Amino acid sequence: MSPPFLRFFACLLLLLAAATATATAAAAASGFVFHDLNDNKRREPGEPGEPGLPGVLVSNQIEVTKTASDGSWSLPARDDTIFFVIKPRGWMPPVNPRQLPQFFYIHKPLGSPPSRFPGVRPAGPLPPSIDFPLRPRPEPPRFRAIFFGDTQSRDLRELDYMARDSVRELIGADASFGVTLGELGTRQLAFLENLLPHFPEDQLLVLMMHIPLFASDSPAERTADRHALFRLIENRPYTMSIAGHTHWHAHLFLDRRAGWNGPRPRHHLVNVTALIMRGEPARHIPPPQPQKPVHSCFPSPMHLRPCCGHPWLLAHSRFSDSNPSLPKEP
Repeated sequence: MSPPFLRFFACLLLLLAAATATATAAAAASGFVFHDLNDNKRREPGEPGEPGLPGVLVSNQIEVTKTASDGSWSLPARDDTIFFVIKPRGWMPPVNPRQLPQFFYIHKPLGSPPSRFPGVRPAGPLPPSIDFPLRPRPEPPRFRAIFFGDTQSRDLRELDYMARDSVRELIGADASFGVTLGELGTRQLAFLENLLPHFPEDQLLVLMMHIPLFASDSPAERTADRHALFRLIENRPYTMSIAGHTHWHAHLFLDRRAGWNGPRPRHHLVNVTALIMRGEPARHIPPPQPQKPVHSCFPSPMHLRPCCGHPWLLAHSRFSDSNPSLPKEP
């Protein structure tokens, strides 16, 4: 090796190191959470009277950070990441014309892969600032929510089943919001682990997922995910979870036989799917036999009742002062 080549090689290494450092430094997103006083959904740096909100949680689906005194936040950025604000009590994000809360920013530089269904448009490079507007909203200590499981309609015919069989009957329901059950996997567990240090242990923690954690005497295939989840939350006194996927309802109270080591059995509601596989309206089908849920007399911290056949209407209350495990009747 000649000395000139060594000098060239050394310069190349320095250039690569500088490029890596620059890319690493650039791989971060930042922005503000602010009080949107004029309801224009934009933060203008020179606009007076719209202060940043301190102490609000923001996430990139894995890490969780808390806004600084001026409302600013910063998180690592990866391709195909959703940045979102975790709604604090008493505040709400703006909604779009379809009344869907706009509390997130999708960072997908190249957009969704080609498909016959339109996906996410290419987002391009990260914007200089990702800002989340919030406005105050009084929130009662008791509220109702509608939960849907498995609403995967494949065509207009199945959408019509969903619209006529479930959605139409819920118009005008006394509910504060509705939610479709999602997935629980490695990324969600990492997010939960990073969120819990910010979440008071005396508050009710409700987890929503697609596939049940435990469905029969035979443990579900997701044993590793279930055990990892249980280790994160089993010392918290008030938790419950809601799942979909099945064509039957069940209230399960999980104990050590399901891998739960908490001091009291854990309430796991299995919520019937809104549509069955072929798009037919769901029916009340009893659990497959033999079916021996792990029962307990441990009272549920929520009032749950079937709503219009398929989704569940959930009435949530703070715990009674006289007995923290028993809610007051609505």
